[in-house]
Amino acid sequence: MTPDIDWKARSSPKPGVFNSFSQMLSQVHTGWNFESVDDKVTSDRELLAYVKKYSLGDSYLTDILALPMSGCREGKLHDADYLVVSYVVEGNDYSLDVYGHHYALKRGNVFIWNTSQEIFFRSGEMVRQLSVFIPMNAAFNLGKLVSPDTIFVLDKSEAISNILRSTILTLRKNAHNTCISDEPFIVNPILELTKAGVSKARAFRFEKKRSSEQLLDEIRDYVRNNLFDSDLSVATISHALGVSKRYIHQIFSHEAESLSRWIARQRLEQAAKYLQDSKYRDISITDIAMMTGFNDSGYFSRQFRQHYGMSPKHYRQSAIH
Repeated sequence: MTPDIDWKARSSPKPGVFNSFSQMLSQVHTGWNFESVDDKVTSDRELLAYVKKYSLGDSYLTDILALPMSGCREGKLHDADYLVVSYVVEGNDYSLDVYGHHYALKRGNVFIWNTSQEIFFRSGEMVRQLSVFIPMNAAFNLGKLVSPDTIFVLDKSEAISNILRSTILTLRKNAHNTCISDEPFIVNPILELTKAGVSKARAFRFEKKRSSEQLLDEIRDYVRNNLFDSDLSVATISHALGVSKRYIHQIFSHEAESLSRWIARQRLEQAAKYLQDSKYRDISITDIAMMTGFNDSGYFSRQFRQHYGMSPKHYRQSAIH
């Protein structure tokens, strides 16, 4: 059987199939939204990756080889949930965040999860991952064990991990020759191996997802504690708190101002507090600008005047005297 998808990111997709690379990955890899790690990519077509998907009846196999990037899967996006057995073939700078909890993966790890989980991931180097997706209704009791708040990770030193890796690699090499009638003979052994693997794996059970109100408080606290950082942005907050940039923007879409505007206002208000405080009277305005994340004192002065109606110098004079 030929693969459903065999497309390089910088080549043109077939007309009417996919409008963008992220849309293609979303279809192939069950709802992932991908971004570049360094935010320098101007188009999602520029995210270089090689992706294949092989149908095995209701189950399927994916093979992704990608340059450094980050992404988020925001929970159940399809009618069916899947049990997933993933094998990290290449890549040592690879991490997962689930409900704000961080776990680093390395080459050779096998991890077992299900597609109802919200997962934020980041790879700092090229990564290749093979994954087998099996519908939960075919996974029997494993579906109860691999709950949305749990990920099972098998170290490469475990014997059962070696067998699972070999099985997945063999399936990948022969996937183009499979047909729908082969599915039970392929999937059932993988399920049995996975069941044995779960008993040997380290189980990472995560707390329930933070409410939007809790996350909003965490974002605000993080910003207030890091106003000195001129690189403070949605991207740095996203990485620090383990949630996607898209979700952060979604939370702030219900607020009176955008996150970037709120950060700018927090910087100016903190600067005003420093200017009012006699303890900082010997600190130059340029240094106060730097202390609140402004690299350019001229830009700081213009923004301050626009917000307070006077220059930082006059504001300080009127506040202290």
